[in-house]
This record gives sequence, C-alpha cells and structure tokens, in this order.
Amino acid sequence: MNHDYHILHSAESLPDYRVRVVFNDGVSGDISFASDIGHGVFARIANPQEFSKVIIEQYGTVLTWDIDAPELERPDACADWLYQQLQLQNTQTQSQ
Repeated sequence: MNHDYHILHSAESLPDYRVRVVFNDGVSGDISFASDIGHGVFARIANPQEFSKVIIEQYGTVLTWDIDAPELERPDACADWLYQQLQLQNTQTQSQ
C-alpha cells in the first residue's frame, strides 16, 4: 500500500485554542482545539500559556505541545488528521 504522508511545515498557536498549520505542499489553515480543551490529555494545555507551546515532531507527522509531561501524556494530533480537517473546512466553506 502506497501512502503519501502529509508533512507539517510550520505551526503557530493562535487565540481561542486554535493552531495555524502549514503543510509542505502549501495547504494551510486554522484548526480549533477549543472543544478538546479540558478533556483527557488536552486538560494539560487549558492554560493559554501552555497551549502556546505547540511544536512539530516526528519529522513533521505529529503536532504536539512542549509541556512538562511524559511523552505519552502530552496531547497530540496526527498531520494526516489535521490535513483532513482542513479539507473538511474548505468543503463546508465552499458549500455555503
């Protein structure tokens, strides 16, 4: 099975628990994590100062936060999932 992975080029935290992501193919947009904040591992980044510590790891395939927690207890999001979310946002915007 051939899989083209989506690679994150950059990520920047924004107000209201959003992250602006840019992929290596030029696709970009803002992803909201507001509905996740306060639940499970995302409770660890409920403080805006902690949320601002967003980073890219694993060769651009994972978005996570550089917080004081063991790696398995840090919130994260797969680049492929983020890419899919941007595509869904664009589809919803175009249909309005």
